[in-house]
Amino acid sequence: MSSTKENIMKVSLRLFSEKGFDAVSVSMIAGELGMTKGALYRHYQSKRDIFESILDAMERRDASMAQSHGLQASAGLSPEVSPEAFAGFTMDMFRYWTEDEFASLFRRMLVIEQYASLRMQSLYQQYLVSGPLEYTEDMLREMGFDDCKERAVRIYSAMYLYMSLMDGSSDRESVTESFEKILDQELKEGVLWKKRQ
Repeated sequence: MSSTKENIMKVSLRLFSEKGFDAVSVSMIAGELGMTKGALYRHYQSKRDIFESILDAMERRDASMAQSHGLQASAGLSPEVSPEAFAGFTMDMFRYWTEDEFASLFRRMLVIEQYASLRMQSLYQQYLVSGPLEYTEDMLREMGFDDCKERAVRIYSAMYLYMSLMDGSSDRESVTESFEKILDQELKEGVLWKKRQ
């Protein structure tokens, strides 16, 4: 992807996350970039085309995050997933959604837009609610936990809450540490429970 095309995508995402998708026009995007609409249209056919490129970028980023931990981007995870590997992946995902500029803006956009259309609601669920919850449950099941559904709810609801706390916190490090303690405690309890079986 050309640097101009990528820059258009990043600026558009920032504007979508600040104003909402419908409130942003191609003219606004072009103006923010200091280019004409015609110049922008040489890279993207429409605002929807820009949005689709943002979704494609998120798909690639998600797959890359999973692969960097030796996992697949969807169900059918490696049976060698250990609680330590799971904790490392979960913390990296927490940092990714709260510290990576592109992912943070994408998350913010979906939170804002979830009520705008059925498609946005579906994307919100896929990326921030039911999708990661099911993925967490699948990972716990691969590790052999019998109570994986309930444990996934506890882990992911804590992660979602702490991601939201990060948005308004001046002490982001302590928010991260607090979530990490909850995750560690949940996994330690689970491992001890498994050993007693």
